Amino acid sequence: MTLIATDKYQFLEKEDFTLDFAVEGILQKAEEEYLPAFYKSIAAGVVLCVISPVPLLIFSSAEDEITAEYMSVFGVAVLLTIVACGVFLIVRVCILKGAYDRLLQKGDYTVSKKRAGKKLNAFSGAYWSLLTALYLLVSFLTMRWDMTWIIWPVGAVAFAALYAILESVVADK
Repeated sequence: MTLIATDKYQFLEKEDFTLDFAVEGILQKAEEEYLPAFYKSIAAGVVLCVISPVPLLIFSSAEDEITAEYMSVFGVAVLLTIVACGVFLIVRVCILKGAYDRLLQKGDYTVSKKRAGKKLNAFSGAYWSLLTALYLLVSFLTMRWDMTWIIWPVGAVAFAALYAILESVVADK
């Protein structure tokens, strides 16, 4: 039994496949027609997220302290609504763009990246398990939980660098 209805489409992210020439042409044309709307929605979403603090600044500038407090609460509500709208625009268009990329095997879903991802899957699991073990070991030995959190961001940056290097080595073979 599958937990998620989309599990049957996981092969699109991991396996190589070939589309019929006509289907590929239709998808490419549909993506070309979709890209202007994609870029406009991304831009609008980013602009909304950037300007979202403006209502909070405007509403909290009241001179009366009590009024300013109530208006600040209202400003936060407006800020969160604007951010929600911006994020909605971004997520909505990125889902469809991701579907085009998966079906046309572009971006992160190229055949070479899929093959490299399969080969590097064990590296990812081992890396994060070892990093967790290191974090727990250092934290329990030093009892400096307030300082050892730094292992996570440093480990994440190191992982990105190592993965990129290994991906380029694996892709060259």
